[in-house]
Amino acid sequence: VAIELQEDVHKKAAELTERCKLEQLVSHYHGNFLDYNLEELGNGPVSFDAVTSWLVFLHIPDKAALLKNCFKMLKNDGILYTE
Repeated sequence: VAIELQEDVHKKAAELTERCKLEQLVSHYHGNFLDYNLEELGNGPVSFDAVTSWLVFLHIPDKAALLKNCFKMLKNDGILYTE
């Protein structure tokens, strides 16, 4: 699952995924992670081995809500990586 706030970056990521023939493995979503119904992402809460964030945490003021959502999605032994 890939979620991107910026529409242009979302479109480029989806195109790259298709070019690499990985569209069966990656689902792309456009929007704000804090606004998504977590039950509808991937296999829902507690189903991800890892959550990664590339330069996103800097731009989201409600870091408590962001972290809460990230940890909801992770398996008990999952990893959160932020840059």
